[in-house]
Amino acid sequence: MAQMAEATLSIKDVGLVIDEASLTAAFDCEESAGELPTRALSDALIFQASGDELTLCDLEVLDAKTPTPVDVIGRITRIDKVMDPVPDAELGPNVRLRGVTEWSVEYDALTATVWVSTATADYKLVRPAPAYAKLWEELELKTLLSARAIALITETKGLTFGQLRQHMVGLNSVEGHAALEFGSEQLSKHGSFIADQIAGSEGLAKCKALQGLRQEIRRLTAPPSAAALEKAAKATAAKEAKQAGKEAAQAEKEKAKAARESEKASKAEAERAKKAEKAREKEAREKEAQAEHRPPPATRPPPATRPPPARHPPCTYHTCTMHTPCTCTPCTPCTHHAHTMHTPCPPCPSRRSSRRPRSRRPRPRAGAARAPRAAAAGSATRASPRSTRSRRSAPSSRRMPAPRAAPKPKPKPSPKPKPKPKPKPNPEQLRERDEQLDEPADQRRP
Repeated sequence: MAQMAEATLSIKDVGLVIDEASLTAAFDCEESAGELPTRALSDALIFQASGDELTLCDLEVLDAKTPTPVDVIGRITRIDKVMDPVPDAELGPNVRLRGVTEWSVEYDALTATVWVSTATADYKLVRPAPAYAKLWEELELKTLLSARAIALITETKGLTFGQLRQHMVGLNSVEGHAALEFGSEQLSKHGSFIADQIAGSEGLAKCKALQGLRQEIRRLTAPPSAAALEKAAKATAAKEAKQAGKEAAQAEKEKAKAARESEKASKAEAERAKKAEKAREKEAREKEAQAEHRPPPATRPPPATRPPPARHPPCTYHTCTMHTPCTCTPCTPCTHHAHTMHTPCPPCPSRRSSRRPRSRRPRPRAGAARAPRAAAAGSATRASPRSTRSRRSAPSSRRMPAPRAAPKPKPKPSPKPKPKPKPKPNPEQLRERDEQLDEPADQRRP
């Protein structure tokens, strides 16, 4: 017996429905399959009602020892003489069949058709409603398996259950047939239904395939024995041990891989450190080589230990000598001082000028001073009188030379390049030079 489905619907979700008693003969098939009229339903729903709540269920609930009636809702559909839906025919209203207790499956070759019956008519279920699609797939699977089994046993009644299973799976390769599986899972779920369908077929109640099918069902559904449980436990333990061994081997492999990667990383780090050390050594050697070729820096004594400045020759621009700079207007650089000026510096207050003023003698008057010179000059004139006679030159018999051509003008000399202006001395250099001159001769720097 199949379990009831847990899917539920509300009667409001179905929409407007009418009772079966409201139908007329307009939807009946021209040729009925039995004593009752034949009709068809599309978008079928099979459920058990509890107030306004509808619980979807399988038709197999009607095969229980105490079956519970079900209700069926579907849209009435017109069918032709061979009981196929009329193409392009308009569907009728939703019809509710109440208290259905009978259902059946019609097998034709390898196909199966599901029927439900009431006291008024027999109804062919054409297709399910979308909400009932999952349960319909289960119903369709077990009816198709039953159809294949009945067709194969009817063709060859001496088939065993093993041969029957092989042939049923072999039909999957036939064009136009769905791919169905018929393994232990399908036998456990649908084996009883398939066995009942085979036993209900005419002349197949005692076939070998049916007996083998029921034995396989009992084996699958019977509780396992102690030996079977022990065997299953051993198999499970062996499987777990094998899986644990695989996991341990994988862990060991990953550990070895991690160790190799760590060793590789340490080697790379050591190589980088070695290269860095070589680079530092090379840089140190270069610095040492540069230090060897660089002249030693000039050392200057601290200001506190420097001796007092020595006296130096007189300044060429001044009439005094001094040891400290004066405050004059800057102009031309001084050769001995760190200052420049336009006007002579006044005498230093600490020392008088070393140059003595030149004594001036009284100049004689003009007449007295020039008399002797004039007399001397006159005596010289008399001693060597100059002849006033003019000389006449005799006419020359020589011809006068031809006039010479005018001399060519000399090319103008190229202008001389202007001398570059001398750079102005840096006050810092003058101050340093002045300090060197102030130092004693034995302590002067080269």
